[in-house]
Amino acid sequence: MAAPTLSRVAFLSLITLLIVVAGIMIKQYFPHVARTTPASSPTPSTVPTREMGTRFEYNPKKELGTAGLTSFNNDEPPFSLQLPDGWYYNEDRTNWERLVVFSPNQVKKDFQYRTVISVNITPSTRTLKQEVDTARIEIGKQAVHNVFLVDKAVKLKNYSAHILEYNLVREQDAKLLQEIAGEDGQLVHHVDVITVKDGYLIDISASSFEWAWKDTVADVEKAMNSFRFTE
Repeated sequence: MAAPTLSRVAFLSLITLLIVVAGIMIKQYFPHVARTTPASSPTPSTVPTREMGTRFEYNPKKELGTAGLTSFNNDEPPFSLQLPDGWYYNEDRTNWERLVVFSPNQVKKDFQYRTVISVNITPSTRTLKQEVDTARIEIGKQAVHNVFLVDKAVKLKNYSAHILEYNLVREQDAKLLQEIAGEDGQLVHHVDVITVKDGYLIDISASSFEWAWKDTVADVEKAMNSFRFTE
């Protein structure tokens, strides 16, 4: 199975807009299946930390009692990921989010937006194939034209994984987005790289507006390619 590379070109024209999308195929890449990342600038309750090339280390045994992590198990697979230089690490995580980072504010015609990368870990009794089949159905219902830009098996640091890349439509701010970027201004580019390890589904995802994807795809690729399990 070849390692993926991120797609730079949008498939022109649905999850509602809290989702940011990133379409991916990377040289050594592994996407996530995050479906709750905002394309507009998030407003966390805590002040995010700007990182300068920091490597994020997730160790579940050290996370006990972390605010916001209401869904948590201390036998989750530990991992690390190199944060993009100058991006923000958000400590305000909830539910199954284990990492949320986003780019500095970008502006187009006074509209602020960010690219988001996240890692979710959830319990699973399924095989990778079963998780991929389920994701295809759930995401396919929302993807533009029910089409995946990329749908293929990949290797994630010696682990079998699968990448799904697709476009969604953001309904929020529809008129404004069309004024900013034309008829396809509502398109969000989304990438999910999913794998299964030790009874958990790991979903690494990235998303941004389609018209902004090219501006941060290099950072997304570099971060995703740096992902590794530490045990």
